[in-house]
Order: sequence, then structure tokens, then C-alpha cells
Amino acid sequence: MKKFLSYLFYTLFIVVLIYWGFEHIQYLSTQARRTFDQFPLYAFMALYPIAVGAITGIPHLVSHINQEGKWSVDWYRVLGIGAPTLCINFSILFSSTFVSKYLSKWYNLTNDWYKFISDKQVLTLSGFILGYILLTSLQRLSENNHKKS
Repeated sequence: MKKFLSYLFYTLFIVVLIYWGFEHIQYLSTQARRTFDQFPLYAFMALYPIAVGAITGIPHLVSHINQEGKWSVDWYRVLGIGAPTLCINFSILFSSTFVSKYLSKWYNLTNDWYKFISDKQVLTLSGFILGYILLTSLQRLSENNHKKS
């Protein structure tokens, strides 16, 4: 029963966090329309899904805290999944700065690619995946598992 209640409160916390995030995005959208400054909105849109993804990875991390062994990072997951999702997720920040003028000329980004990397759903999913991967890539390896790697 204790485990059930802990998961229930954990889920309620995530639901409240998601609700708060959507409310805050609405507020920042209104402020961006009033002030013509998109950067706070874009920064929140880039960082918020990473935080939610990391919070969903907490049970995995907690299960590894009590294990014996040395902490290690699964660099294959971080570099193979985390790095591309980081680039996609922070693309919205680059699009709102002076760097976008230089990147669009340098990489000759097409209109379809720009639509893809600036889509809210793509940003949300990539940020969520990035946060989850960052936390679940931390693990403890025992001496037997460490020697095999």
C-alpha cells in the first residue's frame, strides 16, 4: 500500500507540474505578444519538457541509489539519443537570436526543416526524451558488470 500511495502522489505531482507548465506557457505567450520579446517563451518551451522528462526518470534513479557499485553513465544513450534531442530542443532558442541569421545561411535550412524543428510537439517530445535519457543514463555497476564493459 505504501508503494501504491507513493506512485499515486508522484503521478499527482507530475500532473500538477504539467498543468502549471501549460498555464505558464499561456502567460508567457501573452507577455510575448505584448512586449514582442519571444525569448522568455522560447526558453521555457525548451527547458520545461526537459525538467518533466527528468522528473519521470526519478524512479529509475532511486532504484539505482540503493545498489552497490560505482556510478557510471551510459554514454551511448547520452550521445546517441540525448545529443540529437538536445539539438532539436534548443533549435527554438537559436531561432530567436541573432545566431539564426548566420545558421540559416550557413546550413541553408529549408522551410520544411525549420517548420519541423520549431513545432511545439516536436520540441515537447524531444525535451521530454532528453530529460528522461539524462536521468536514466546514470546507473550503478557492480565490480562484475564493470569488468565486462
